[in-house]
Amino acid sequence: MYAIADIVNALQQKWPAWQTLKDIELARADGQIDYAVGNFSVVTRVRHEGVDKILKCYTRHRPHLKEIYGAHFLPKELVITDLMGATHLIDCLLTDYIAGKTLDEHLHNKDCNIGALADAFERLAQRLLAENLAHGD
Repeated sequence: MYAIADIVNALQQKWPAWQTLKDIELARADGQIDYAVGNFSVVTRVRHEGVDKILKCYTRHRPHLKEIYGAHFLPKELVITDLMGATHLIDCLLTDYIAGKTLDEHLHNKDCNIGALADAFERLAQRLLAENLAHGD
């Protein structure tokens, strides 16, 4: 398992070291990457080959990610350096960025129709169940 700080430090570099990825630019605000942390990973928005994507970098090896995410899974993709100076290759996931409002934003909207939101969630769940993929979050 690697520290969140090790991943953030690697991503914060002007030119992060990738094993296979080319033409990737991390979204920055005031020179700093914008990232979220959760579920043993660091998630940030990137632009890959001209398309907005989400990059998820894992702090530990998770078995079955290739089976779950298919071609979106990039094993041993990002090169990081830990506090002791040792380098490691960590697993990443590169998926499409889907723009929209978060559930929290919808729920805090005074005009939120909770019934319509529940119906939309049910339709989403049915669509995901019918697809040949898994969603790990």
